[in-house]
Amino acid sequence: QAFLLDQKNEKNTFLRKWFPGASGIDPRAFEQFASSFRHATVPARNILLRAGDSIPKDEGKVYIIRRGTCQTFLPTNHLSIGAKPLTRTEEVLRASPPAAVPVGLLGEGAVLGYASALFGLPEPLTAVAQDTLAVLELSSSERPASLWPREIMYRLAEMLKAKTDHHVARRTHLATVPTTLPLEEGAFKPPQWKVSDSRFLRN
Repeated sequence: QAFLLDQKNEKNTFLRKWFPGASGIDPRAFEQFASSFRHATVPARNILLRAGDSIPKDEGKVYIIRRGTCQTFLPTNHLSIGAKPLTRTEEVLRASPPAAVPVGLLGEGAVLGYASALFGLPEPLTAVAQDTLAVLELSSSERPASLWPREIMYRLAEMLKAKTDHHVARRTHLATVPTTLPLEEGAFKPPQWKVSDSRFLRN
């Protein structure tokens, strides 16, 4: 019983510190909110979320990372969002032409899945576990968006808007960058290498 109490206190302390908006809600509302989270593990190289996923609100999950790191990928164009989901990490990394580009690593305290689980929107990024992740997860079937504290929903909505605006701008930029930059007429070109250029080979 003491172990369970310690585990509960540790979870509550973590959520108070890391979950957006949680530090400002009253103890009773926070206790109800925190009690809905469950401990879970995500194996390394598993795909946690896929960009473009539109999950029914009552089937989604919100995750917050406790330990481990997660690599995120951004679709390079609008076609990759509507395409068939990539089912393995290798498909994300080796898709040609690239369906996604690496964005960055997420670690302790990062919140994932709220776009689809709480707001009914497609996920903006694909998230792949770099190593084994320890997470806290909350199913929207257990606690729908209408039962989430207002302060937390407001903060998550702000985060989602900022993240979406940033990544839409980045994706638009990537779509305009050519894969190769053509040399202009008369531009400098490196001389072609010849055997005679090598003192060893020409002798």
